[in-house]
Amino acid sequence: QLISKNYFLKNFIFNNPKIDQNLFTLYKESDGLWTKYWRKRCTIFFESCIPKHVKNENKIFLTNPQQFSQFINNIKLAKSDLSKIEYLCIVEPISDLYDIIEFFTLIKNKLPDYTKIMYTNFNWFWYPIFRISGITGFTRNRPYGNFYRNKDLDTFLDMTGWENVKKERRYIFPKQIPLLSYILENF
Repeated sequence: QLISKNYFLKNFIFNNPKIDQNLFTLYKESDGLWTKYWRKRCTIFFESCIPKHVKNENKIFLTNPQQFSQFINNIKLAKSDLSKIEYLCIVEPISDLYDIIEFFTLIKNKLPDYTKIMYTNFNWFWYPIFRISGITGFTRNRPYGNFYRNKDLDTFLDMTGWENVKKERRYIFPKQIPLLSYILENF
């Protein structure tokens, strides 16, 4: 019985579960029918928020899990020069991050102080709808995930040295359907 307690202490209590975990969780499931349309609409929305004088080389758009994961790996390996980046736009949901605090700390140390981050987040009230749409194939199936409240995200940003300048609460309908999209996006 003493051996089993020591084994338990050695292997479970003192080991950090984050050591071997990737910072960004990639899903093996393919994108849903509406995912590419939703990403395109989010990208257009983010572009509309960025002043026109900002050059393309001073903006980074992370529009899919592969780009997001590659960006994180490049930052960790110091492969990218981020000294002139003014806007980091994360179209892929921030809830796909395994450790959001580590991510915000990592980019705070690598990006200039004047950089602004725009990201998407799912409201946890929408979880049943996202779950059903994932099962039916309309969106990427997310068997699990982090659904952060706005207060949680504010706390994470504050803990890592970022300041929340503006919140924009929008529901971006995946496809542009003239009257329906307007009603849903301005509700």
